[in-house]
Amino acid sequence: MIGMPIYPRIHLGNPDLHLLLPQPGTNEHFQGTDTEGIYREHLKKLGPDWLYRTRQVHYTWNPSGYRCPAWPEIDWSDSHVLMGCSLVAGIGLDDADTLDRVLAQIIGKPCVNLGVPAGGLQVLHYNTLRMIDAGIRPLSVSLLSPQWTRTVYFDNPSVNMGSWMLTEMGADYDPNLREYYYQHARTSPNAELHGYMHLRAIEAEWRNVGVPIHIWSLDDLGVDWHNFPDLARDRAHPGIETVKLWAERMAQAITPKP
Repeated sequence: MIGMPIYPRIHLGNPDLHLLLPQPGTNEHFQGTDTEGIYREHLKKLGPDWLYRTRQVHYTWNPSGYRCPAWPEIDWSDSHVLMGCSLVAGIGLDDADTLDRVLAQIIGKPCVNLGVPAGGLQVLHYNTLRMIDAGIRPLSVSLLSPQWTRTVYFDNPSVNMGSWMLTEMGADYDPNLREYYYQHARTSPNAELHGYMHLRAIEAEWRNVGVPIHIWSLDDLGVDWHNFPDLARDRAHPGIETVKLWAERMAQAITPKP
């Protein structure tokens, strides 16, 4: 079998396991679009009943930048794995309100949050191969699919790219990377088909090693990117009640009633 090149050279408790580092999580109070500046603007604009006027948000990151326990502390064979982007990572939500925490309470089993903020299906495919090669066999995998047009530029560190690259949000990126993404996404269905093939491959690879996998789109969960029932602190990601609805639907698939 042809081995994958080791990238990046980050050991995660198992010398054969190298997951792609997310956009690093290091701040315990703010992350990604959930910035202190945005929070202060919301304080000025939103009324006295705004939940996050008084509710705290804490982020706990493991040494590898994921929002879950350190790798040696995880009993993979007795845990369910959640994969996805910032929706799974829980940007704007307190540790206690993230999808993995809520789902674990419902099904009574540990859930491991492998959400990669801004990550796309290439990143999740890379991580899938690393986990399978390292012999990790969780109870199940639930994947909330990011937008199919996202891609990653493999470097050290890697750069996750999506539609924001071509807006004002992408102004600080290397112009060559912005052009790289433009060429990737400008002609449909090129980007979409790349995403679709990665998704199908992830599904096949987990099933091939006997791990049940449940793939979810936002449509499956009854929402779209512009129609979350409630919002997290950054006002851009799903809020507490939305995540509860998602966890309830996922739980029905993971532990179906007889």
